[in-house]
Amino acid sequence: MKAVSFSPGNHCNLKLQKYPIKQPTLANPIHFDNHQNQKPSNKKHHFPSFSIKASKTPQTPLTKYPNTPPLVVVGSANADIYVEIDRLPKEGETISAKTGQTLAGGKGANQAACGAKLSYPTYFVGQVGEDAHGKLITEALKNGGVNLDCVRNLSDVPTGHTVVMLQPDGQNSIIIVGGANMSCWPEKLSDEDLEVVRKAGVVLLQREIPDLVNIQVAKAAKSAGVPVILDAGGMDAPMPPELLNVVDIFSPNESELARLTCMSTESFEQIGQAVVKCHKMGVKQVLVKLGAKGSALFIEGEKPIKQTIISAARVLDTTGAGDTFTAAFAVALVEGKTKEECMRFAAAAASLCVQVKGAIPSMPDRTSVLHLLQTVDHSDASNDNKSEAPRSTREAENSTKDSFSAINSCFRLSSSLQIEKGNKLLRKILILFVQQMANEVVLLDFEMSPFAARVRIALEEKGIEYKSEVEDLSNKSSNLLKMNPVNQQIPVLIHNGRPICESMIIVQYIDEVWSHKPSLLPSDPYRRAHARFWADYIDKKIYPIGRNLWASEGEVKESSKKELIQCFKILEEELGDKLYFGDESFGYIDMAFISFYSFFYTFETLGNWSMVAEFPKLVEWGERCLQKESVSKSLSDQKEVYEAALQIKQELGIE
Repeated sequence: MKAVSFSPGNHCNLKLQKYPIKQPTLANPIHFDNHQNQKPSNKKHHFPSFSIKASKTPQTPLTKYPNTPPLVVVGSANADIYVEIDRLPKEGETISAKTGQTLAGGKGANQAACGAKLSYPTYFVGQVGEDAHGKLITEALKNGGVNLDCVRNLSDVPTGHTVVMLQPDGQNSIIIVGGANMSCWPEKLSDEDLEVVRKAGVVLLQREIPDLVNIQVAKAAKSAGVPVILDAGGMDAPMPPELLNVVDIFSPNESELARLTCMSTESFEQIGQAVVKCHKMGVKQVLVKLGAKGSALFIEGEKPIKQTIISAARVLDTTGAGDTFTAAFAVALVEGKTKEECMRFAAAAASLCVQVKGAIPSMPDRTSVLHLLQTVDHSDASNDNKSEAPRSTREAENSTKDSFSAINSCFRLSSSLQIEKGNKLLRKILILFVQQMANEVVLLDFEMSPFAARVRIALEEKGIEYKSEVEDLSNKSSNLLKMNPVNQQIPVLIHNGRPICESMIIVQYIDEVWSHKPSLLPSDPYRRAHARFWADYIDKKIYPIGRNLWASEGEVKESSKKELIQCFKILEEELGDKLYFGDESFGYIDMAFISFYSFFYTFETLGNWSMVAEFPKLVEWGERCLQKESVSKSLSDQKEVYEAALQIKQELGIE
């Protein structure tokens, strides 16, 4: 990963967050190595504060877990501007990007989001500007369950942002604009400011904020016996010895280690030699992220602990993988896991992260990480036995694609191999095939159906592979009648051989089953209910009224036109000036409504009005949604829908 950093001058106005959250009494911090507790200074410094006074507010992660010392992340928050390109431009060359979008990110925000997603109470300490990017980041963190008591809003400095150039193999190059991350930090943080640090279970730092801030935070943590992990990612500048001396674990990747030590890191032996130099600089533990080669923890005087990668099913985007690894390691550490367990947990989290585009959207939840570890354990055990298995058994496992026939093949082999009841090898082979069968996803589909389009979009948003079985609605298949005997309608999602019907119910099912991928519904209960309300409104209004518009005539048609226009007015008012109905990100309401975008041309042509003239914001919203590949590949062409509507009108005898 290549990174270049820029920052504006250090002058700005400061505003605190408007919604303070009560700081609860926390349990004693976890002690790390042999650091002794020291009494914090009572001296008060008169500088801007990012602390918040106690007030009565709704439950937060810390009030929910009052005896749990939190993960505290002090660091950067950036708006990540993603551009997908086929290759990096050469000097003086201009190239076109395939797509572009803006997502919440920054190493500090990424690590905080990951900690919260892993169900651990997490504080984020950082700075953003009072702009759209700042709102994007704080909303993403708040929705993810991160405590934002210690986030400051700066009125005269923009939020930090990055340009992420994403290539087809998932690798990226990044340019960083420091913005609020590098500006307006007080020269000395007050004792009140650092209280949240002293009460932490573990503190995470990075180098995308000034070293002066990191040093003060690390010293405060050390005085309270709180372990500090410093991620080396960030500014391209020498590492201050004063910072390394108060850090418990230093975590660079290979290139960062090479740059900071001025030593080669091409081989593991060379990496070890570079780590020795870090030990001499004052840090006792060095956790090196080795990319495709895994990771290694070097503890001074001990043998290195190695962890291989846990292979991902596919690599879409490596952005945030290092942050996910570091945060997951920290969570496991504060929970009392061994160093080996911490590294394995972190490797599993990073493996899930690279399978989803974006940084914060790709952070996995705890259930998914534990499930992956369990699956890997089963697979490792199976591979150990497989090397000793007869050739015919291995061939049956490797070559059979159909799950049911594979299971039958295993049973037929059992007699020739004299496999007794309860044989572990056979059981594990059967488990593997049953898991394969369970993961099969089939969609009973129809291309022009707006309801089927919703499901296709949801599956694409989650990155789920599925088989589309297109139905002939004039001659419905026996499978459709069997899977949806009540309504006998598409779409039907078949997962693990079981049907799920009704489009928005299917979307919710997809969101819950594949919860380790970016959520389609808001996490906040009120916003979730709000989204469901509008999806229900769209279902009850747009399709039936729209159908009456183009499939009727006379007074019914005119009445339907007026009613549909009124519905669009209501929806445009709800959209307002937001990018999407879910505010800054594409979500559940957008998914419910964008499926009808293909019908806009039919509505306006047969209704004799102009969508652009009457509802410009809705048209802009639709075009914005179409920039998402999940949407553009799932919707039918507007002209084809119009031609189909004309054909239906002709069949009904309507002019």
